[in-house]
Amino acid sequence: MILRVKMIGSGMQQDPNRVPLPTYTHIHGNLTHGWALVLIPDDVHGLSAKELEHETGVEKTTEGDFYPSLCADCVSAIHDHFDTKYHEHKGEFRLELV
Repeated sequence: MILRVKMIGSGMQQDPNRVPLPTYTHIHGNLTHGWALVLIPDDVHGLSAKELEHETGVEKTTEGDFYPSLCADCVSAIHDHFDTKYHEHKGEFRLELV
């Protein structure tokens, strides 16, 4: 799953720009506007293809499916999955789509 998400951090050495996700591949970052295109592995986001099939506007790319948006239920399910799978970081890993 490829998403455009908000980056956090000031860009300084002690607070680098980053995405608050447990595991992802950084494809592209836009420092001017504070967002990044990231590839999130299926086992990290926790949603099945069946759970995502209602999403609209999905674009096929060479890196995988790009979701320009996700419904609130899917984002909530991803956050619940993060809180369960990465319980030691509960509430820390969050998606903010931009």
